[in-house]
Amino acid sequence: MDIEHLTKTQIVLLVLLVSFVTSMATGIVTVSLMDQAPQGMTYTINRIIEQSAEAVTGMVTEEVKEADQTQTISGTKTVADVVAEASPSLVRVYTPVVEGGEEYAGLGVVAFDIQTVVTTVPGIVSDTVYSVHLSDGSRASATVRLTDSVSGISILTLSLPEGGVPPSAIRLTTETNLRLGQALMLLGGRDSVELVTGLLTAIPEEGLLGTNITAGTRFVGGPAVTSSGSCAGIISVLEGVVSVVPFSHISALLETSAAE
Repeated sequence: MDIEHLTKTQIVLLVLLVSFVTSMATGIVTVSLMDQAPQGMTYTINRIIEQSAEAVTGMVTEEVKEADQTQTISGTKTVADVVAEASPSLVRVYTPVVEGGEEYAGLGVVAFDIQTVVTTVPGIVSDTVYSVHLSDGSRASATVRLTDSVSGISILTLSLPEGGVPPSAIRLTTETNLRLGQALMLLGGRDSVELVTGLLTAIPEEGLLGTNITAGTRFVGGPAVTSSGSCAGIISVLEGVVSVVPFSHISALLETSAAE
């Protein structure tokens, strides 16, 4: 049969047949040559192939490791920086007892200025002078400026001893700068600074900020800090569920108190 009279289908089948026969012939010739080649040459060829594969695999693995390490280190530094910036403003409030000692009441945060402590510790009463332990280990006395039974907020005024080093006031943020789903870091702990993290789940026009965080009473009165290091509000814990009293509410309390 003349090739000029073949149909397109027959031509395609013929090409495939020729390609198959050529591949088989090439494979047979290659195997025969490898069998006849000296052992040293065969070992060299195989070794080159293995080293090339190892080099490519090693480069890919190293790039993945470096990327993971950068992400981990970067994340750790960010959290550490936030804690280092906010923790000097964390204080511990103690109540005087009849025997002349003092009893741990809870946490507070130095905010607005170096003489103002904000807390959600329950049981704060206006006719009591409290002892406040600062982050550097020094102590100061504090009197009650105002309390709010609705939010549970109490605001104390610090009185430093002569020569005392003023504490750092925490950097604040308001609801307008917050976003649903952003990360929050809660600082607390009675004897040392503890950290728990979670997400901001509710930003109502009025009332408490919502979170998905569960924490114990050792975080009551501590700061809820954003990833930028600014404080969104003061921690309140009810039956293990964490909410945050925003600083817009606390500022309004101070303004109302100043106007009276």
